[in-house]
Amino acid sequence: MSIQKKLALAFGAMIIVPIILFFVAVTAMYFVLAGGSGMTGSGFELDRIAKRDSLFGELKLLTTADPDKLMDVSFLDEMDENLNKYDYGLVLRVDDSLFYSAERFGDLPVKGYLPAFGEFANQIHDSVEIEGIPYKFRQHDYYLSNRQKGSIFIVEEAGGIEQFTNQYLPVILMLLLLILILTNGLLSYLVSKSLINPLKLLQQSTRKINEGDLQFQLASNRKDEIGELISDFEVMRGKLKESVEKQIQYENDRKLLLSNISHDLKTPISSIKGYVEGIQDGIAHTAEKRAKYLEIISKRANEMDAMIDELFLVSTLDLKQVPFHFEKINLVSYLKELTDEVGLELQKTGIELELLTEGLPSIYVRADQEKLSRVMNNVIFNSAKYMDKPNGLIQVSLAAEDKQAVITIKDNGPGIPEASIPYLFEAFYRVESSRNKKTGGTGLGLTIAKQIIEGHSGSIQAESVIGQGTTIFLAIPRKHLEGDGNEKDSYH
Repeated sequence: MSIQKKLALAFGAMIIVPIILFFVAVTAMYFVLAGGSGMTGSGFELDRIAKRDSLFGELKLLTTADPDKLMDVSFLDEMDENLNKYDYGLVLRVDDSLFYSAERFGDLPVKGYLPAFGEFANQIHDSVEIEGIPYKFRQHDYYLSNRQKGSIFIVEEAGGIEQFTNQYLPVILMLLLLILILTNGLLSYLVSKSLINPLKLLQQSTRKINEGDLQFQLASNRKDEIGELISDFEVMRGKLKESVEKQIQYENDRKLLLSNISHDLKTPISSIKGYVEGIQDGIAHTAEKRAKYLEIISKRANEMDAMIDELFLVSTLDLKQVPFHFEKINLVSYLKELTDEVGLELQKTGIELELLTEGLPSIYVRADQEKLSRVMNNVIFNSAKYMDKPNGLIQVSLAAEDKQAVITIKDNGPGIPEASIPYLFEAFYRVESSRNKKTGGTGLGLTIAKQIIEGHSGSIQAESVIGQGTTIFLAIPRKHLEGDGNEKDSYH
């Protein structure tokens, strides 16, 4: 339920609930204190009032038609008897003398309580208390034929409810005030609590975030605007926590990168310094030794240059600042040409490179051929670098799925521990620290491969079994190019 509806219901309850409670409380008081006297049926009360008004009207009519008839005591007795049936009594005053008084009033000093001639124009007076009993008067003034002032009074004892009201009016008013204060106070408290408590929770959460604490969760079962606000706040907190964690990870990666760069550059620099000092100190005293030293210095310098190039490429790929020049490529013919070239180099190391695309139809993709070749070379030579079998074998295969082409590069090398596979494509990650000392390299080849494949909107994955080898999967989206079953090219 929305807050607007809740507030509307609360305001309605602030009006209705006090009325109900007040009615119940006053009714209970009436029955306890007054015994419930005077509680008559509404039908009987209406009939009683109608008879009274009829008889009173008849008397008032005589005051104009035949006022002297009102001096007939027998007639007045008859009228009083009719009125007595409905708990009314008749009193007639002429000038200042009480001419007729109902028998039911007995010796009550009614005369002293009768309003003066012409005192009340609307006929009905407030009740007056005579010897502890409240009475009400209905008055009609008229003139007799001799110009004497006459006044007709219909007198009745005030009902139990009216007596109760008159007697306990201050208590009733205090009860009403108390009910209003309690009900409105309670309802206001409940409504404000339902609003203030979640706002306090949000305030506390904001302070925690301000203090750098994001290790908490907000949950709410509310279905109103406050619940939506808490839910949105929790989404924001989660995203902020994720952002902070990423920032911390980036900072750690930056520190690790600097550490690895320092470590990997120190080795060739130390080697270069050593051979330069050897030349300077005359250790390389023959032309043949100097040539060998210079060759090693050149090799180490080239390694440093390659490392710097790869570091630059990794950073620019990460910042998405490397342009991709996409073109239509038939992967079947492309892989045949690439494996023919790379296979010749691998034969020198005793490793066979096998292409398994026999019988495949042409499979087209949009790719940057130069960067895709770098990916293939990085993966293939990485497999060759760690090959530990005398008959090393690397197999390249291709499969066409509905929405992507998958290049598979499988070797029969030593394999990779399962715990290392998730980190295989991270910069400078080495499965074994000693392995890189033997094989060399920057540790960035697979990182670059991952960034380039992702630049093609593709993905790269690895599977491995210790002692049996490693398989790398390169998935590149198929864009339904001409010659591949669809004329539409939607890739940009």
